[in-house]
Amino acid sequence: MARTSELQQVNADLDKFAYVASHDLRAPLRAVENLLGFLHEDVGDGLPADSRKHLEIVMQRVQRLDALLTSLLDYSRAGRAKQPLERVDVLECVSDCAQMVADEHFTVTVQGSNDVVFTYRTPFELVIRNLLDNAQKHHDQETGQIVVSVRLRQSD
Repeated sequence: MARTSELQQVNADLDKFAYVASHDLRAPLRAVENLLGFLHEDVGDGLPADSRKHLEIVMQRVQRLDALLTSLLDYSRAGRAKQPLERVDVLECVSDCAQMVADEHFTVTVQGSNDVVFTYRTPFELVIRNLLDNAQKHHDQETGQIVVSVRLRQSD
């Protein structure tokens, strides 16, 4: 009983930490996103091509960080908060995750069928992102291409 109570307290502390971290980190992230938007509006077309590309990359990284903060919060609640099964377009989900890891050193190509599954979205996205991150992180070259082929296979 004492161990269960201790574990429940640790889980509650983890939930609180994830919420505070996610919330507190989002405020400066939103400010950066707003400033990037202003910069893009003010001088976007007047920037040299390389600078426009860098601005777009930074804007994508801000969106990626926002998605990661959301995932942090969702992950901390996984298994404790009842989440409904969702209709997930697999090709779209993988493409969205691929945009988060693609950069000037690694391109990600997603191909395949446009199938739909009913699953828990956050854990599914986390698995896809981790697979893509690991493919990039453990690649033996500084640059490369990741090709993901999506195909729904019926179980026997």
